[in-house]
Amino acid sequence: MKRRAARSTARTKSPRARETEQSSSAKVREIVRLVEALSGDLGSHDGVVVGRGMAQLLVEAYGERREPVPSWVRELLAQFAPGTPRV
Repeated sequence: MKRRAARSTARTKSPRARETEQSSSAKVREIVRLVEALSGDLGSHDGVVVGRGMAQLLVEAYGERREPVPSWVRELLAQFAPGTPRV
């Protein structure tokens, strides 16, 4: 019985991992678009500052919870890194 459960978990794990990767990129793109829309009147530099600050707050929040930082948060942080073109 344990063996059977392990097999089913292994089967469902792979598609879930692919789904997470796809949704992560979509999530990051949506957040970048939102930041751009909110900071459109401020100027591009201010939008980057807002996005970088938001990404850093997410990193800190996961750190306070003592949870690993999700890949989509690391992607978001990379999107607003200095010299990085946005999606």
